[in-house]
Formats: sequence, structure tokens, C-alpha cells
Amino acid sequence: MAEWDRARDGRGLGLAYSDAFGSHCAQVAEVSLNRETGEIRVHKVWCAIDPGVAIQPLHIEAMMIAGITGGTGHALFEQINVIDGEVRESNFDTYRVIRMSEAPEIEVSVVPTAGSPFGGIGQAGLPPTGPAIANAVARLTGGVRLRHYPFLPNRVKAALDS
Repeated sequence: MAEWDRARDGRGLGLAYSDAFGSHCAQVAEVSLNRETGEIRVHKVWCAIDPGVAIQPLHIEAMMIAGITGGTGHALFEQINVIDGEVRESNFDTYRVIRMSEAPEIEVSVVPTAGSPFGGIGQAGLPPTGPAIANAVARLTGGVRLRHYPFLPNRVKAALDS
């Protein structure tokens, strides 16, 4: 789906897999990295999901899109800060979520396995998104690993500088 071997100008691909909720989900994220600012941009995510038996494939696709969008926001922006026992982010004016203009293009392929048990869907698309992004950054940087959410620009720059 992602044409893994195709050359990409200034972008890298990262792969991740999850078997959350009994469904098998693999994702490839295409990202770019601004090395000066540390900002990561996720351009596209390809997702293959095997839920066992697929009762409503269009609903499964929609759930994957929602999970990938949420997973991108988790990986890049979302955080809760507790200072002196008090949560600082009390509403969406202080809690950063992904914006529509920041959401990647998403392509989903539902690949059911006949005769397999039912897998859960829920947020099965969320777990591999951050690791796929981190793996793409590692490929772009020659192995720099991002291991702490969110991948804020200052954290990315610190990882690049270490």
C-alpha cells in the first residue's frame, strides 16, 4: 500500500504493528522532520487491519481513521501537566489536540481472515500510530529514537542533539 521502496524527497516511512483487542493492525507513517525546529509533520498513514471476521467493513475503516487521527495527536501534541498537585490543562484552550489541518491523509485496508475469531475494533488503530511515526523519524535521522510522548519539538531537538 505504501510503496515502501519508492523514493521520497525529504520524507521517511516508519512501520509499526499492534495486536490490541485481538485485531491485527499494521501501519506505515510517512513523515517529514524540520531539523531546525524539531517539528514533525505526518503526511500520510497507511493502515491494514485484520479484525478476524469483518461484520461492517466501512465502520471498521471509520474507526481506524479516528484512531489514527487520535494517535497522531497523542504522539505529537497531547499532554497533561500536574504542577503542585494541580492539573494545568483544564479545557481545550490549554489542552492541545490535533487540528484538521494537521491530520494526515489516511488509507485503510480491511483484511478479514475467514474463520478467525472476532477481534475488537474500538481504538485498535491508535496503538501503532506513535511507534510508526517514531520509526519514520529514526529512518530520517539515521537512528535517533523518540521514546517519550508527546514528540514535542524541544524533545525532538534534544534527541537530535544528543
